[in-house]
Amino acid sequence: MNNISSRLPGIFAQFGLTSRDVADMLNIHYSLVSKWLNNKRPLRYNSQYMKKLTDVLISLDAQGCSGTLKAILLEAYPDADLNSKEKLAVYLSHYLATDNLGLEKKGFWGILKQGISIRGPMWTSIRKIPGAATR
Repeated sequence: MNNISSRLPGIFAQFGLTSRDVADMLNIHYSLVSKWLNNKRPLRYNSQYMKKLTDVLISLDAQGCSGTLKAILLEAYPDADLNSKEKLAVYLSHYLATDNLGLEKKGFWGILKQGISIRGPMWTSIRKIPGAATR
């Protein structure tokens, strides 16, 4: 799963969700979810929708006691510490938004090592990820 167009549908499928289900849970129009799925509008790391989406997915995962999200995230981030809801939310948000930041080709850590500046709420959360570059 290397791009956002395969990540969101894959996660939705794991939980048996349709774009309308997700839209209803987030209290948004289904066309917005469709735009995310079709790469017509990026789902940004620090958007209000990302926060709502990660909360919904974490809640569904906890209700089902499946550990689906942890398994997906540990595959992408083998050294991740996912023992709290907050850390799980940070990693999930990063996982879902990575390609929207244009990091697919060079890799997330490679971009940071090159010195590209990332500031604001995203940087604050990324610094909490083990191995992330620090200032």
